[in-house]
Amino acid sequence: MPSKDTVQFRITKKTVDEIERIRTVIAEELGVDINKVTKIQGEIVLRLKALKGKVLKSEINDVYIGKIR
Repeated sequence: MPSKDTVQFRITKKTVDEIERIRTVIAEELGVDINKVTKIQGEIVLRLKALKGKVLKSEINDVYIGKIR
């Protein structure tokens, strides 16, 4: 069984850097430790940003607590 941080497909190095940057933004916005924000959560926020153009803090919080998957 893969770990929670395993991404199910290959991604480019630039995308990995973008996910890491988004993880730091999530940690700063919510005031949590960056180690508690998973790569999957960063990827979900990245996908939401790609769809909408911007992501609200309430949506980031929903991703963090698991309402949006």
